[in-house]
This record gives sequence, C-alpha cells and structure tokens, in this order.
Amino acid sequence: MKETKRRYEMFSIFHRTRLEQKLAKMAEKGWLLDEIGQVFWIYRRIEPKKLTFSVCYFPEASSFDPEPSEEQQTFYDFCGQTGWSLAAVSAQLQVFYNERPDPVPIETDPVTAVDSIHRMAKKSFLPHRFAVMAAILMYGFLLADLWNTDPVRVLADGSLLWICIALLGLLVVCTLDVGRYFLWHARAKRAAEWGELLPGPGHAQMNRIAHLWIVASLVASLLSVPRLTAAIIGVRAVLGCAIAFLIYGGTQLLKRQKKPASTSRRFYLAGCVILSVVVMTAALWLEQEGRNRNWFGDGCAAYEEDGRTYVDHQDDLPLTLEDLMSPGYDRYIRELQVDESVFAAKYVIRQGQRYGEEYDGSVPELSYRIIRVKVSALYGLCRESLLRRWDYAPVDPAPWGAAEAYRWSPTKGGRSIFLLCYQDRIVEITFDFQWDITPEQMAIVGEKLGG
Repeated sequence: MKETKRRYEMFSIFHRTRLEQKLAKMAEKGWLLDEIGQVFWIYRRIEPKKLTFSVCYFPEASSFDPEPSEEQQTFYDFCGQTGWSLAAVSAQLQVFYNERPDPVPIETDPVTAVDSIHRMAKKSFLPHRFAVMAAILMYGFLLADLWNTDPVRVLADGSLLWICIALLGLLVVCTLDVGRYFLWHARAKRAAEWGELLPGPGHAQMNRIAHLWIVASLVASLLSVPRLTAAIIGVRAVLGCAIAFLIYGGTQLLKRQKKPASTSRRFYLAGCVILSVVVMTAALWLEQEGRNRNWFGDGCAAYEEDGRTYVDHQDDLPLTLEDLMSPGYDRYIRELQVDESVFAAKYVIRQGQRYGEEYDGSVPELSYRIIRVKVSALYGLCRESLLRRWDYAPVDPAPWGAAEAYRWSPTKGGRSIFLLCYQDRIVEITFDFQWDITPEQMAIVGEKLGG
C-alpha cells in the first residue's frame, strides 16, 4: 500500500478558503499534506480523520532561507500552544492543521490577514505574473515584426501557429489571475473593515482547461515540425528539466547545510545561466550532428564527402531540371521542405549539386518556392509581401499560363527570379545559370506548378 501520494494542485495565492477545504477533504480520505514541492504536492497516509486547516502567509520568508527566522519560529511556537501543527511550508505559504473540533483561529484580524496576503503577492505572485506577461508581449512584438517583413513565413508555419495559441492561453491565464487578484483585494479590504475575511474565488476548472489548452498546443507544435526539429526541442526540454532538478537539489542541499540565503540565491542564479548555455550548446551540437550523420533522415540514404556524412535527398519534385532540359549531371540532390498550417503551405524545392562537392558553375541548378494560399482573403497579402522582396518588373504572364508574372535579374544574362501568380498559389522560381527561358519551358513550368 502506498504511503505517499503526489498531486498536481492548482491554487492561486488568494484561494485560501478553497485550499483549506480541499486539505480537510484529503484528511478525511486518509491523506495529510506533508510537502509542497516545485511541481507536485506530497501527501502522506494517515488514519482518516476530521482535521481543521489554516493557511497563513509570512511575506518576509524566502524559498532560499535555510531555516525559519526567529520571528517565524516564535509564530510556530505560538500556533503550537493553541493546538496548531505545521503541515508544510513553501516560502511565504504556511499550512497548519488542528485536531481539535473547534480550534481557535490563528488569524482573528481580517485586516491583518488581507495585508499579509497583499504583501506576499507584491513580493512573489505579481512580479512572476507580470514577468511572464511581459515576456509573452515581447515575443508578440517580435512576431509582429516578422509578420511585417515576411507574413508568408508566419502563415505557413504550423508550429509557430500552435506556439502562439499556447502563449495566448498562458497570457489569458496570467491576465485573469492578476485581474481576479486585484478585484478580490479591493473587495477583501472593504469586507475586512467590517470584520469579514472574504474567501478567494474558485476557478480550478477554468485553470485545468487552460493548462490542457497550453499542453495540447505545445504537443501539436511538436507534431507540426520535422523530426530533427522535434528532437532538438525534446532534447532542450529534457536537458532543461534535468538541470533544473539539479539546481533545485543543490539549493535544497545548501539549505540543509544551513548555508545563508544569499549563498543559495547566488547558486540558483549561476545555475540558471549554466542551464541556458548547456541547453543551447547541446541543441546546436545535436542539430549539427543529426544533419551530418543522418540521424533523422526519414530513411534517406547517405553519402561520404571529404570525411563528412550528408543526406542524399531524393524527394519527388513537382518540377525537375529533366522536365526542362538535359542537364548532363546525374548526381543531383532533390530536396523538398514543407511548412504548412491551416492558412497556407510553403514548399521549398532545390535540385542542385551534392553537398560537399566543389561547386561547378557548368552544372545547372533549379530552386523554387510554391506558396499555396488556403484562405483566399490572404492571397493579396502574400503576393504583396513577395513582390517587396526583389525589384520585380512585370512580364507577359501568358507563356507561363499565369494570371500575373514578374521577373528580377540583378545583371544581364545572370540569375533570374520569376514570380508567377496562379489561382490559389504563388510560385517563385530561380534559374541559377545563364539561360534564356524558352516559351516551351515556361509552359512546362506553368503546367507542373500552376495547377
């Protein structure tokens, strides 16, 4: 029979009454709160009994304190004299229980209770929520800048879409938490003047839905990216969790050794810096080695060139050089990369020399992008953003079978980029060699890519 139980509890700091009721129900089922962890709350088995719980707040306490301060210990001794036993502590949060049927309350002054909650909120709860909201808004500004410069990338990135949905859910949760807190505090202050301690609102169900929304969005984001990218994200998460547990274990060890709070705080900050460096370095190493050693090549063959391993991409391409000409080279890489969301799909295609080979200017190469716009109202936006990339000049669209056609050439007889507009897609095709495109070849491009 298990003697301990771990539960993921979702309570805001002002859910004092609900928390006390929840802990009393757990005690009636034979589980007494024993420890408030970073992720889970730990309960230990007891004989089922009716207990009274009291949640108090000590704003001056810190999670780095090696032991209770003298003032805290005096407070604990006072509670013990009236039958209150300490169940668990988490920084400013102090949980007591009492076996007496009608115990004397620990806090009898509602004004003092509301003031202690507010001082604790200003020290931990509100700064944390505001920091998260500021980080999300900063990410939103960066995303808005990316949208301004390359909306096609944003629209076609399914992973980015799900991340935005997850962050939106987190922003909603933080905003509601802060809004509910200030609303509760204003009402609680007025009620305290009349001798009443106003209980906090209960929104556990809404918080569960919001957390499920965030987790489901992040999982969908992982499923929307290539395996190598998903592996990199997974490694970052695993390394981050592992090092976070090491940092947490180190701070707990320092606390058990009675080291000053300043020492634990410096260790924590240094660990966070190391965490960032190690995670980023490991992710970059994984990405480089994964590409070089074909760890996530989706079954593709590999080849050696100058002592390095490369993926021999041989994807099925909608348009190849062989459709347009006889290139005279038979070792081509044919690579297709796809980004897709509910709004648009972007296909990036390259047919060129094998990676690692010395560049030969006589070998023709072909690269193009297909932007398939799934929402017709967004077509004009995508078209205008692509036209801004280069100084395009209009050309006759008829040979391409397109509604509109544009061309950009940096030098006479050099590389040419064509932008072709079809009914639900836009094609940007580059010919990286000196080549005058014939009407017959234009018709083949339109037939292969425009339909």
